[in-house]
Amino acid sequence: AAAWLADRMPRPESAPDRQTISAVYHRPCHLPADQAVKVERFLRVSPGLSLTVLPDQCCGHGGLFRLFHPRTSAAIGQDRLAAVETARPDLVLTNCSGCAWQLWEGLYGSRTRVRHPLEVVAGRVGEA
Repeated sequence: AAAWLADRMPRPESAPDRQTISAVYHRPCHLPADQAVKVERFLRVSPGLSLTVLPDQCCGHGGLFRLFHPRTSAAIGQDRLAAVETARPDLVLTNCSGCAWQLWEGLYGSRTRVRHPLEVVAGRVGEA
């Protein structure tokens, strides 16, 4: 949905009076690279959003893998969580509800929130 919207939305205009939100983008393993590029491009020009794209790395969720192998899943996700914590963003953006769940649980108690890219874009557009 985010890639589809990125193809159809006009380029957002900048609004210098907006507070800048720092964000990192986590590309789900199953998201085709061409769709990820469209989402990243759109997020980069979203007003008030300072975006860093994390290098590709699995969060450890892996569909039902997390449910059947929770310890292994959490261990796989530790490197991803470390990368997020090093970046110290306000938001982690990801297109996958499974990745969001995994990242949210790993970041629970921190100031960093996990959101879908469309939530952020919709919120920023609503402020305009």
